[in-house]
Amino acid sequence: MNPLSAIGHSYLRWRHSRGFGVHSPFAYNLVKMAVRPGRRYGYYGYYDIDRALLAEGAGEYPRLRRDAMLLLRLLASLRSRRLLCPEGSPATFKAVAEAVGIPCVTFSRLHGNNVGYGDFIVCPNDCLVPDIIRQCLISGAAVMAISPTPEIRNAIEAFRDNGTRFDGKRIVIAIPNPDMAFVDYEMKL
Repeated sequence: MNPLSAIGHSYLRWRHSRGFGVHSPFAYNLVKMAVRPGRRYGYYGYYDIDRALLAEGAGEYPRLRRDAMLLLRLLASLRSRRLLCPEGSPATFKAVAEAVGIPCVTFSRLHGNNVGYGDFIVCPNDCLVPDIIRQCLISGAAVMAISPTPEIRNAIEAFRDNGTRFDGKRIVIAIPNPDMAFVDYEMKL
C-alpha cells in the first residue's frame, strides 16, 4: 500500500471514530454513544466487566476489557434483546449481557433461521462460518467480529443491505437497519 494512502486511511478512521463525516443520524448517534462515547458517559456495567476479568484471570486483560466495554455500550445503545456467543468465548461477554439485563445464549452451532432483529452476535476470531454470518445479517441480527479471518471479513463486507457497518483494523461491526440506506465507515476499532 502506498504510504500516502495509508496516512489518508488512518486520518479517515480517526475522523469517523469521532463522528466527523458521519452523516447518518443513526450511525452518528451510535458513534457518539457507543463507539467513542467520550468522558461524559459512564456505564455501571464496567464494574461487572472488571469483576469478571479478575475472576477468570484473563491473559489479554487490556484488549479483552476494551472489547467488552465496546460490546456493553453497543448492546445498551441498540437495546438488543439477547447476546449470542459461541461456546468457549470469554465469561466476560456473559457478564456484559448480565450488566445490560439481557440473556446471553451460548451456541456450538448457529443457524441463521433462529436469529432476527434485536439479536447481537459476538464472533471472536473464526467462530462462525461466513455463510452463517451472511444469513444472520440478512435476518436482521447485528454482528461484532473480533480479529476476524479474511473469509469472515469478506462475508461481513458483502453485506450491503440497509444498515451500517463500521470497519476497523481489528473489529468489524455490522448492524442491519431496515429504515436506512447502507452506509460504511472506516473506524479506529
